[in-house]
Amino acid sequence: MINDLNQLLDNPDFLAQGWQALFPDKQSLNLEIGTGYGHFLAWLAPRHPDQAFIGLDIVSKVISRAQRRLDQAGADNALLAKLDAQLTLNELVAPSTLDHLYILFPDPWPKNIRRRSLREDTLPLFASRLKAGGKFLFVSDDPDYARDARELLDASPLFQATDFPAIEVRTKYEQKWLAQDKTITRLAYIRPTLPQYPDTGSWPSYPHNFKVQLPDWSAAKNVELFSRFVPALRSYADLTMKLHACYRASFSQTLRLKLILARQGSLAHHTWIELSDDGQLAPAAGNSVPFLQQREALLQAVADWLVEIQSL
Repeated sequence: MINDLNQLLDNPDFLAQGWQALFPDKQSLNLEIGTGYGHFLAWLAPRHPDQAFIGLDIVSKVISRAQRRLDQAGADNALLAKLDAQLTLNELVAPSTLDHLYILFPDPWPKNIRRRSLREDTLPLFASRLKAGGKFLFVSDDPDYARDARELLDASPLFQATDFPAIEVRTKYEQKWLAQDKTITRLAYIRPTLPQYPDTGSWPSYPHNFKVQLPDWSAAKNVELFSRFVPALRSYADLTMKLHACYRASFSQTLRLKLILARQGSLAHHTWIELSDDGQLAPAAGNSVPFLQQREALLQAVADWLVEIQSL
């Protein structure tokens, strides 16, 4: 089970190979958003031992119970991760690599539909991560959410409707809704061949260790930066970043800075970076900078920011 993003982003094998590093003999990759108590994956994964399955959830108690269910089912080709779905799809899943994407009984968020998993603005992300011919399965007991989902998907050129597959297992919530005679909507769509996306893709590979050098830096500048530090906030590309705290090691002039990063629609991410007394900025031990595709440029932006702060 992956409990922390750093377990992946501080793993050189994962950075080099992506999920293939964790599932070396599996040819297909499948992702469930909101795995709940694991009923679906515990049923599905053992039936397809040649495929890899990832289940996402953000509630520790729920994901722990799901892990016990997977263990009991012997589903050693399934991995649970306590990760935000938007971040996972954007940063941890390469384009055109998923065979299936599942969203089963998501929270309908009736008072704040912008928090729904399936929205008009998430359709391109979902489509881009599926292979050509890959399938998106969506199930809901909420009439409004089901109607909105069907209308969005039917109107989208990124998906084509297909028959919903036979699934024998019933999740906890499905059993509950069926007992209440609720109508359950099951939708299945294929991602067709599209000019804007490759039919299949591969993990791009990222270096494990990276750092940025601040120009003309010295231990004295670290001392000054530490003495004048106040929390600061600014934007970078589509991210908001905040320098939240600054500490100095007692045995050196190395600074340790808490960096908070957020992209609209995703959870904020907290990490630690270190600035050595000779001006080398890098992730602190056991930490990583999320947003893989932007991390080196992002670290450079923080370095430029620190130079600017120190010169004020």
